Amino acid sequence: MSPSAHLLVARELTKSYAGVARGSFGAPRSGAARVDALVDVSFELAHGERLAVVGESGSGKSTLVKALLALAPLDRGRVELAPRAGPRLDWLALSKRERSHARRWIQPVFQAPMESLNPRRPVLASLAEPLFVHGLARGSEAETRALALAQRVGLEPETTARFPHELSLGQAQRACLARALAPGPELLLLDEPTSALDVGLQAQIVDLLAELARERSLAILFVSHDLDLVRYFADRVLVLERGRLVEAGPVERVLGAPEHPHTRALVRAWGAA
Repeated sequence: MSPSAHLLVARELTKSYAGVARGSFGAPRSGAARVDALVDVSFELAHGERLAVVGESGSGKSTLVKALLALAPLDRGRVELAPRAGPRLDWLALSKRERSHARRWIQPVFQAPMESLNPRRPVLASLAEPLFVHGLARGSEAETRALALAQRVGLEPETTARFPHELSLGQAQRACLARALAPGPELLLLDEPTSALDVGLQAQIVDLLAELARERSLAILFVSHDLDLVRYFADRVLVLERGRLVEAGPVERVLGAPEHPHTRALVRAWGAA
């Protein structure tokens, strides 16, 4: 695949945190240890591609999403973003102001929708805010476009007048998805977006994401522990172990005939669950 086909290119992403050094029987001792969250993680994401990230708890999945959003400063690494409708960007080297403007191309959806919405504002105001922030629409035009987005993700117009605490979890996650779509992104970063929902709602949200990805030619990078969801939704998968990328490739190959011991262990554990 040619470089021009890549929306996002990540190279040698490395991040560690200060930890607590342990002595005998796990007792803390003097001196700080470093905990590796990401170690030289490199990958590409094509326009319109769906890329899953899997691994056990503590493998670095959420840190990777935060790093790509520039919410967790890296020790080392480079990320290039090449939206079709915008200039090629050295994403992590942008100033805070520059990145604020460029965030329209890359939008997150997190796993706790109630915590992602402003509790003091009606849903419609939260949906219209990205349009205002990125200079895409104001006033009645922003409200009209926000209502159209709400309808597209399955929210009734009267729902948008409510406050977040008045919504069900499914409605709240749909609202978060509509807000992420508002500025016209080319990449969605999803961190366990269905884990807080029951099985029926999970299926509805996943099918909606698939429809929207096709309609808008969206690329999606999503973190999940659900290997059935990964098989259903993703084109390719990255497998992390203790911050290291240990296996990557098409979903059918990686999960159907895993080569790395850690991937084989994840597949066995999911099959036994």
